[in-house]
Amino acid sequence: MICFIGLSRSYWFIQSTRSRCCLFLVVAAALAQEFRGTILGRVTDSSGGVIANAAVTITNAGTNTAVKTTTTAAGAYTVPFLIPGSYTVAVQAAGFRTFQRQGVVVQVQDRVEISVVLEPGVVTENVVVRGETSLLQPHRAPSARWSTRPASSISP
Repeated sequence: MICFIGLSRSYWFIQSTRSRCCLFLVVAAALAQEFRGTILGRVTDSSGGVIANAAVTITNAGTNTAVKTTTTAAGAYTVPFLIPGSYTVAVQAAGFRTFQRQGVVVQVQDRVEISVVLEPGVVTENVVVRGETSLLQPHRAPSARWSTRPASSISP
């Protein structure tokens, strides 16, 4: 009898420990929900046709970090794992004007859909930044002179 009582207590302890472990894992999984969001959408032309291989750039306005992707054969794009914040969505494709939307807000666990319609055209403006010498030349600047005389004694 003593052996059976010891076995039943051991069995109960093992079952209780398993139940506690399972409960802990379920609670941990519930607390570990994703905090980041997603921007997704579809890129089409003005007639409704999908645009494959369009370049999509998602830029965080606060950190200025950019994530780049391309659209699928169905014109779809998805950019997951974005931290909450304000973003700019830019889409470029050959033969179309560049699309840009600023102020796209992503919050915790958001799925923000930005469907884009590209208009025919070409990009005609380029911004080129070149390194040039400064217009201010501090080694040639006139030196300032201080005077301790009263202002009334200085002639114009």
